[in-house]
Amino acid sequence: MRLVFKFLNKSAKALFVLINILFAFLITLIVNFNIFKIFNIIYDLNLIKGEIMKNLFIFDMDGLLLDTEALYQKYWFQVINEKNINMTELELRKIIGFSFEQTKNYFLNYVNNEEEFYELRKRREVIFWEEIEKYGVPAKLGVIEMLEHLKQENIKTALITSTEEQRAKKLLNHAGIKHEFDYMVFSNMVSKTKPDPEVYHLLESLTDINKDKWIVFEDSYNGLKAANNAEVDVVWIKDLAELKDHNVNYMNRYESLLECLDKIKNDESL
Repeated sequence: MRLVFKFLNKSAKALFVLINILFAFLITLIVNFNIFKIFNIIYDLNLIKGEIMKNLFIFDMDGLLLDTEALYQKYWFQVINEKNINMTELELRKIIGFSFEQTKNYFLNYVNNEEEFYELRKRREVIFWEEIEKYGVPAKLGVIEMLEHLKQENIKTALITSTEEQRAKKLLNHAGIKHEFDYMVFSNMVSKTKPDPEVYHLLESLTDINKDKWIVFEDSYNGLKAANNAEVDVVWIKDLAELKDHNVNYMNRYESLLECLDKIKNDESL
């Protein structure tokens, strides 16, 4: 019996020593590696799959789903040159992601009055739609594949755009995008467009999915800033806009949605 107690006593001491070693190791790990990094790694590994899976994917339209920003820039520049308006290509690029009203207000810095702006836009619209009717609207790289993948995975999708509804649906139709978004928010549905977060407040009223499960894909400053203002995770998909002088936050930058899709399929964090 004495030998049994002696063995148990030694075992208890050994277990106590082992617990202390493990505790010391844990403290060292926390101090030297930073426990928050551990949590971030766990979060990243579960960004698309797992308990905190992103299950509402939100897309901008112009410049993100559709290659329309390049067309707008091309034909705006054509009409301002026809009218000898002193605006550079760099200055023109600042309207990327703008709504109609924002574009008009910007142009009033370069033209004499609203009537002149409306004349310019009317001319741009004629040649823009001539191009669309002839050749359609090119979808951006990876758009069709991304939307098909999300549909197969039963992940909900939303479209949030600074374009008004009738025009947006017409452009999507010309691009051959038949995807049925679960939620759609257009500029005519809100009083303030991006970068104001009102579009996301409206979306919040339409869905029961919490904002921490949302992920936004944007190409412009206004779009990224709207997501920041709404405190929603956002990924920057590079198009024409440059963000060197803008204070915006984003999870990562990619050249296309196809690049994002590859990471998602490989269970990698965005």
